[in-house]
Amino acid sequence: MQKSLALFELGCGLPLVALAFWPFSGFCKGRPYGSDCESWAIFGVNIFGPIGLAAIACCVCSLLFKARWPHYFLAVVAIVAVGRFLLYGILL
Repeated sequence: MQKSLALFELGCGLPLVALAFWPFSGFCKGRPYGSDCESWAIFGVNIFGPIGLAAIACCVCSLLFKARWPHYFLAVVAIVAVGRFLLYGILL
């Protein structure tokens, strides 16, 4: 169970990190297909990047230490990242 959850975190974390860096890679050129590079960059820096990096780090810690605390840490990071983004969006 521990290993499958860690691999699931890795499977979710890698695409999120890729989404976070996608707007800066040069493949995002304006709105040819309806994608807004600036919006993707904002989501990447505020939500996708932190959650993706935390998921990868928690996967590694979970596999190394065989503990459950990385999964709880990932849940807190995800809640804080999304909550912070929503809070700034509401207040501004």
